[in-house]
Amino acid sequence: MVRGIGSLMAVVAAVVAFSMTAAGSVVYIGGTGAISTSDPPEGPLGLLSGGEVATAVLDYEVTSSGQDMYLTLTVTNTSPAFLGTDTGAGIDAPEISDIMFCAPSVVTNMTLLSVDSVAASAAGWGFAYSQNHEPGSGFGFLKNNFDAFVDGGPPAPSPVIASIFDPCLTDGPGSPTLASPVSFIFKLSFAGVAAPEGMTDDWFVNKQILGNPTYVAAAKFMSGANGGSGTVTDGEAFPLPVPAPASLLLALVGLAGIRAGFRKSIQA
Repeated sequence: MVRGIGSLMAVVAAVVAFSMTAAGSVVYIGGTGAISTSDPPEGPLGLLSGGEVATAVLDYEVTSSGQDMYLTLTVTNTSPAFLGTDTGAGIDAPEISDIMFCAPSVVTNMTLLSVDSVAASAAGWGFAYSQNHEPGSGFGFLKNNFDAFVDGGPPAPSPVIASIFDPCLTDGPGSPTLASPVSFIFKLSFAGVAAPEGMTDDWFVNKQILGNPTYVAAAKFMSGANGGSGTVTDGEAFPLPVPAPASLLLALVGLAGIRAGFRKSIQA
């Protein structure tokens, strides 16, 4: 049991290490101050409809090549795993099916080029850009809050991003299931003009630069164990994903799957 808990703490330490070594600017989904479409609008809980905790780390990196500028958005699902109550459901962690985020007003358009080095047209992810929070973006009471919408489906294929804490990447909703982290590369457009001088990753996470939106980003999560779902926004602090009591079973039966997930992430 001690060895199992030690291994689990090593996984938690890896999440902390990721946050300290991220390539660009980071936004944390969930945690203190986050809102979910499954909560009352005033409820800073960020829980899914089945009561599940859902968290993620979004890492933004801006690069340029000649006159072109690109955004790499790396998504790591850090949702804790738990023992589900549905018949036949085992230990499971929520999966990410959609990602929404804000962009500075100088960006007039964005094009999704690839997902984990796979061309966007073959990766199964849809993408829509609605500059300056135009009507039609967002979900529920989060409507009109985001410029960019990365859609994993449905319809099929319905790709999802698994949590680094999920011991099994094939037991949840959505297919194909991708192991965290997953990197999305976008080409940025500026109304036919060159990229603005001095543009950095921070332009995508700084609320003042973004026009002071209520939320910077959000992700839609689905859970296979309890069947819960919800769109969760960024919170106020780093949401360290401490597993719920039932999730302590990971120390006994889930560690092999977690290690396999990390190996898959590294190989990707």
